[in-house]
Amino acid sequence: MFPCKVKIDQLDKTNKKVKDVDLKANKALTKGKIKKVVSKEGERTPFYYIGGYFEDKGKAIGDFLSFGESPKLEKHFVQNEMKKSKNSTMDEKVQDPKKAAMGTMYVKGNVIHFEPHEKSKIPPAKWPKILKEMKEYFLGMKAVVVIDGKVIEIEEDKSEASSDVVEESSTVDLSVDKTKQGIAKRFKALRETYISARDNEHDAKIVKGLYLDLKAWLEDFKQLDKGEQKELKAYYEKFATVLEGVKKIIKADQKIDIHLKNVTEAIAKYVAAQDRSTKPAIALKKEALEELDGIMKFAKFVGASEMMKQCTIIQELFD
Repeated sequence: MFPCKVKIDQLDKTNKKVKDVDLKANKALTKGKIKKVVSKEGERTPFYYIGGYFEDKGKAIGDFLSFGESPKLEKHFVQNEMKKSKNSTMDEKVQDPKKAAMGTMYVKGNVIHFEPHEKSKIPPAKWPKILKEMKEYFLGMKAVVVIDGKVIEIEEDKSEASSDVVEESSTVDLSVDKTKQGIAKRFKALRETYISARDNEHDAKIVKGLYLDLKAWLEDFKQLDKGEQKELKAYYEKFATVLEGVKKIIKADQKIDIHLKNVTEAIAKYVAAQDRSTKPAIALKKEALEELDGIMKFAKFVGASEMMKQCTIIQELFD
């Protein structure tokens, strides 16, 4: 369906060359991916889960969850996370194969379905608790686990389930909750999504959608009475910074698209040239390298590390 944005190096806490996965950014990124899965009901994508992965001063503060195709992550989970291994991303003292799983997930009937890999060692009885702990990832949707055809779900009374859906619904449809509390919560979610897009590789469509959601948020904020607006002053002051940041990301994405179009055309003409030592061919090579520099400049700004890597490879080919 789509590639996983989290790389194995980012999960390895001993690797100091890359930035570790961040709890808030991971939540925002995962919520964004769930929206993608929802839009293509029934289509499967891999999931990766490590309970208690995020820590603060040695204490677990959150679970890691991510979606998308990644042969390296799939192989790593089977060989190192779902069984005892010194190559686990967790410290050997705390690593527990019963707290890690991978498999496939899909949405059917507005319900998120997880199907763990056959080598997953998480006992079926533990899944309801895990689902409950990860509810904030699920955009207010119900989530179940399917093992050998049996559906496992969270055990809760109807009143609790109903309140949870209302509380989380604004993450799915940001125009629903227009109360002061809802508007405050919506801004926090929007800001998390912005930070994730700013610091990590992102889907341009999600950023454009974020821009529209921010404009809708502002309109709803303006409908509050003066007293409530005053109470949310801190959110309003941050709003301008977030909106401007989103505009810059969109502009950078547009610049990348332009440079990509130009470099593709220049490379095609250069490759087609019979004699690449002529002035026109040399000019095409120069143009292509300049366009690649442009792509790398804006790719660095939006955190598109994979695109920067590909640009570097092409530059080396020219050399």
